[in-house]
Amino acid sequence: MHAERLTPAAQLGRNALREQEPSSIRRSKGKPAIPDTEILLLIAAAFLMGGVVKGTVGIGLPTVSLALMISFMPLRDAVAVMAIPAVAANFFQGVQGGAFWSLLRQHWALFAGAFAGIWIGTMALYGIDQHFLIGTLGVLLCCYTGWSLATVPIRVPHSTIPWLGPLTGVSTGIVTGATGNLALPLTFYLTGLQLPKNRLVQLTGMVAVALTGGLALAATGKAQYGGPLLPISLAAIVPSFAGMWAGQHLRHRLSEERFRRWMLVFLFLLGLNLIRKGVF
Repeated sequence: MHAERLTPAAQLGRNALREQEPSSIRRSKGKPAIPDTEILLLIAAAFLMGGVVKGTVGIGLPTVSLALMISFMPLRDAVAVMAIPAVAANFFQGVQGGAFWSLLRQHWALFAGAFAGIWIGTMALYGIDQHFLIGTLGVLLCCYTGWSLATVPIRVPHSTIPWLGPLTGVSTGIVTGATGNLALPLTFYLTGLQLPKNRLVQLTGMVAVALTGGLALAATGKAQYGGPLLPISLAAIVPSFAGMWAGQHLRHRLSEERFRRWMLVFLFLLGLNLIRKGVF
């Protein structure tokens, strides 16, 4: 009898099902692997939705795509698939806006700290319970955004940038490396700078390149791009950019204050979703 042969995408789906089930029932249940077309369409839809959110509010591609993908594939695989499209999307976002060099000169320590922190965080990705990390992030994010919507937002004096920037970068890198989530504490810092919306979106993209670029290199070091993950990750660039294009058209129709409110509402909903994943 010949052994069953699976294509790479089907094998990825089977791996996800096996990881989610106790070893004692993996064989007895006999669940089929997710078909090739289904798993690829699910991944494409996750990046399309993440791209729309990112194009609209400047963040959200990694978190939205991960939140959707981990429902049908392992977290570590989802982080590896997410990293390459996120690098491409954030690079595109970071070079738009006309303020690249001035932002680079002012915030280079933030970028360097973010890249360095990733390497610490990826060690936690393989050693700390993910439900605990994700649930804690959700609580903090909901508290921050709820307070910002109800009262005066956090303000970061520009005189604190030389020391608070690298500290924020390192701590965000650790959190991103551990969970794939770029939101905290970077969101506190960037919104506290009170930049005009286009400048804020460009700076967000630039620091996210350092974060997701480090994440992609770390995934490569952990041999995560073996098998189907590399071609799937490269292919996911297409729906990511399609979603960003749609989101950017929506963003340009919003006033600056409305843009801020939309961003905070999105982050609050994002926090609720993280709490749900952490608890269940």
